Amino acid sequence: MSRPRSQLPAYRKHSSGSAVCTVRLANGSRKEIILGTYGSADSKREHLRICTLVTNNEGTFPTTAKDLTVSEAVLAYVRFANLYYGDGSSGLAKAKRSLRAVRKLFGGSSAADFGPKSFKTIQDQWVAEGYSRKTINGMTSSVKQAFRWMVSEEILPAETLHRLQSVTGLRIGRTAAIDLPPVKPADAADLDKALRFMPPMIAAICELQARSGARCGELLRIKVRTWIAPAPSGGSPRRHTRAPGEGMPARSISDREHSQC
Repeated sequence: MSRPRSQLPAYRKHSSGSAVCTVRLANGSRKEIILGTYGSADSKREHLRICTLVTNNEGTFPTTAKDLTVSEAVLAYVRFANLYYGDGSSGLAKAKRSLRAVRKLFGGSSAADFGPKSFKTIQDQWVAEGYSRKTINGMTSSVKQAFRWMVSEEILPAETLHRLQSVTGLRIGRTAAIDLPPVKPADAADLDKALRFMPPMIAAICELQARSGARCGELLRIKVRTWIAPAPSGGSPRRHTRAPGEGMPARSISDREHSQC
């Protein structure tokens, strides 16, 4: 006679090096839960907590938001971000960097209970790690964006996001975070020396940047542009087409490159 199958989820090692267990949900599906670093005391305590929940819920794992850990919620968002931004993209890298401290400091906590004090602790951690004030404010916005997605997917209650919205970015002169000096344009003499070694198209883009102050991405998209003028009172917007400004040095650079194409 075969031995009866245990309803308790087994503690096992994932290929990533984390400890995981697989639980059965009330609808019959299965869910993999990350417990922490394999072999660590924290991961074993989390496994015991999961087993207790399963035992008290007749063999199934309760799926209320209260039982969802921060690590599980963050993992769900990272999977979404991977599909949305694309593997290897800067958007995905920014999301992972912003959420790394969230998962490290509060990964085993309830995601629904993650609040302003926890968020401010993470900001303090970023300051201690030497991130600039502007970078920290960007990561603060990224964390809020992640929790906004969790609420929109009904992973977390709306109250969680509402509490986090009260946490503001760091202000100039009110924080120990450093402020990096502004990035200044390249010296004109250095640019003139470098232009001699550039292919004509790249040199033209650099010249246009120096004369117009435009970003490289904006110049790469430049053609005959369509823009929308403000609508008259009670009317509809008027559409116009225009080429680069007449009489400007940028115009001669643009004409020169078009003639070589």
